Amino acid sequence: MQNVSIVINCIEHKRQRDRMKTIDRLVSVLAGIKEARMPIKLTWSDLIIEDADWGELAGFLREWNWLLSGDVAPVFLSMFGDWLLRRRDDSVQKLDVLEGTLTTVADSYGEFRERVNTPEWQEEHLLSRLVYDLHGRGLVPAKGQCYSVAPHPVFGGRLEPEFIQVVDIPVWQSLCVQSFQAAMRHGEARRKTWWKFWRRA
Repeated sequence: MQNVSIVINCIEHKRQRDRMKTIDRLVSVLAGIKEARMPIKLTWSDLIIEDADWGELAGFLREWNWLLSGDVAPVFLSMFGDWLLRRRDDSVQKLDVLEGTLTTVADSYGEFRERVNTPEWQEEHLLSRLVYDLHGRGLVPAKGQCYSVAPHPVFGGRLEPEFIQVVDIPVWQSLCVQSFQAAMRHGEARRKTWWKFWRRA
């Protein structure tokens, strides 16, 4: 009878292990579902780059001399490489490396700080909705990286996930400059101007 008891205990122990495995698998599946359903929360570090090596990137900014002039101080880069630049008159301009445009986004730095915290401004200038989608797909830049569009929009690329990659910041800045320089060689020459950095107080 003792042997039978041992066999029964072994069978019961095996059943318990099988139940535990089933429970573990169920917990794992539920955890995956919960994780998938949890909303992604973007932080400032997901939308902007403030700790870039400005000395290294200044060389790329100089290449926009056909568009940019005067003294500028970088505020930050967007995750798509756009420059937000503060002027001596306290206005803030955006150098869009996708469209090749320079526009004033705020008449003063105080106004800029107010606008940059609104969802509408972030969607328009930082492409926050697209960044959210990219995070959901697991496409997240590491430190020193940003998003790029391949091919560059000047050659037909679009702001859609299928066209977006993660690259090092200097690589993307260089590609943007080269793309517009190549386009300009086949188009109308633009007026040469100059600019330089100034130190913020």
